[in-house]
Amino acid sequence: MLKSCTFTGHRPKAMFGYNIQAYAGLSKQLYACIEQLYKLGYRQFITGGAQGFDQLVFWAVAQFKQSHPEIQNVVYIPHPGQEAKWPVDGLFGQQQYQQMLNIADQVVTVSNQQSIQSLFQRNEAMVDASDGIVCLYEDDSWRNPSTKSGTASTMRYAIKHMMDIWQIQFDNKSSGPYPIKTIQKSIFL
Repeated sequence: MLKSCTFTGHRPKAMFGYNIQAYAGLSKQLYACIEQLYKLGYRQFITGGAQGFDQLVFWAVAQFKQSHPEIQNVVYIPHPGQEAKWPVDGLFGQQQYQQMLNIADQVVTVSNQQSIQSLFQRNEAMVDASDGIVCLYEDDSWRNPSTKSGTASTMRYAIKHMMDIWQIQFDNKSSGPYPIKTIQKSIFL
């Protein structure tokens, strides 16, 4: 069975916006993280295709895949047209999104209906398909049920599934490297 890891994290407004140079350190750290996951036996990497962290991870996996063609780079999208309100070109734009979908090993569409609920369904489907998750979140506030962000709810959902969970403690005032802490280790390893 293929060991899978999913990723969840922030959108550009909570990170470095649309300044590609600002993401250099994080992108380098993501590549190293994927390398470590590979050493732990992970061969399938799942992202949600959204702007920001999801797309940064996808491209880091695509880069790693150049020297490890056996891995799979999978995108789960909440519904067709999630990119409709994004800029056409530029960082995290529609053109880059379409390019990403075109080179993905697999694209899974979770719902045909455009809704906020489909975003949460996508996040849960990614967790359900995974053995581990890497989360980009700045602190421990995700544990509080009143924190309503998609990343926070995905992290809480993952905790219930006894999977490997790692948190990259992101700080948008720093270029990194960011501490990575283990939140939970699976009892199956």
